[in-house]
Amino acid sequence: MSFFDSVVEQKVRCKVPGCGKSWILDPKEIVENWKHNNYNVPKRMCGSCSQAYQKLSIQKIQCSTKFCEELIRIPPFQQLVAEKKNRPIKKQNLFCAKCQTRLKNIEDKKIPCRIKACTKSWTWFASSQLKNGGMLLEAKPDFRLCGTCFKIFQTLTSQHRPCRVSTCNRTWELDRMTQLESQIKGKKSEPKRMCSFCNSQFRKMVPKKEKCQISGCNKTWEWSPYGQLEYEREKENNSSLLPPRRYCTSCFSLKKTLKPSSTSCIKNNCPQTNEYSIEDQLEDILEKNPISLRRKMCTTCEKFYNHLKDEEISCQQKGCDLTWLWKKEEQFRESFYQEGKLIRSEAPTHYCNRCDDFLHNRSDTHVQCQSCESLILWTSRQQLMTELNLWVPPRLCPSCLKKN
Repeated sequence: MSFFDSVVEQKVRCKVPGCGKSWILDPKEIVENWKHNNYNVPKRMCGSCSQAYQKLSIQKIQCSTKFCEELIRIPPFQQLVAEKKNRPIKKQNLFCAKCQTRLKNIEDKKIPCRIKACTKSWTWFASSQLKNGGMLLEAKPDFRLCGTCFKIFQTLTSQHRPCRVSTCNRTWELDRMTQLESQIKGKKSEPKRMCSFCNSQFRKMVPKKEKCQISGCNKTWEWSPYGQLEYEREKENNSSLLPPRRYCTSCFSLKKTLKPSSTSCIKNNCPQTNEYSIEDQLEDILEKNPISLRRKMCTTCEKFYNHLKDEEISCQQKGCDLTWLWKKEEQFRESFYQEGKLIRSEAPTHYCNRCDDFLHNRSDTHVQCQSCESLILWTSRQQLMTELNLWVPPRLCPSCLKKN
């Protein structure tokens, strides 16, 4: 076997950048090249690239520079390379000869990172300045992140946070850019925001004037939109919730000068007292009421009063079988303190309603003596006794009685 018989075929990589395929270099061609002292491996396309190349033709596209109308010739091979590298020609920055000359005179610029707290920058390449700025370079740099911030940004994910309205159970989205800004600025606390629902309602709300909670005050306090929003969210869970009651500015200032006090019990000689709240004091000041109007039963007296009941008491008139009503109010009024305890007094003596009406409606009168015809005094009480069958009407005067 000769030396040339030992040469084998070779697999050679396709010369089109971005193509990973290969083509076969024949041994005969290798030997032939060696005969002419050519030991270099030839550069060729693989079969698929060769077929694709045959179908392509020169393409003309407009220069990438803004407002430049020059056309650039794109040969088939350049188109093929762009296809293999998955970089479409239309998306590349391709400049005409004149713009390429201009490009050499433009320098890359360092633009500050869009995060204000970041001191780093990103590079605004000359090609981007020319492409977007046109002949006069009128473009302005975009708001972009520097490389460091962009790497951090890629590690972040959007998160949901509770609405800042304490009575709302909805959430809002904390986006990646906000998280990045907080991280770069070194903020320990996250921003507090409203959910989209609360925010839309908040924009429609206006401050309201509400009446002061103190009775007798005609002034108002301002109910802020945020306060209204909190009330609306809480009312969603409690439909019976009432609007808040607050002091006006003047009543609130006056309230600061007052202190809780006490008033004596409405029952005389009672050692107990009642709380005289600041709100009650404010009402009395505004209405110019004396403190005596605030007197009421203390806790001890109130318990004692609640245990009392109206009682039926026998009429004091002998022979009357009727009763009169001893009301609990009268029992309480006539009770007294002894050794720190409230004691009910004995029931007083009274006529029943019938006897009392009889004594008030009847007047003393006179009857004639059946013997001497003189007048005898017949009092209303004697008449009552007669009515009760305890007496009989007088017939003789005292003088005639002695004679008989």
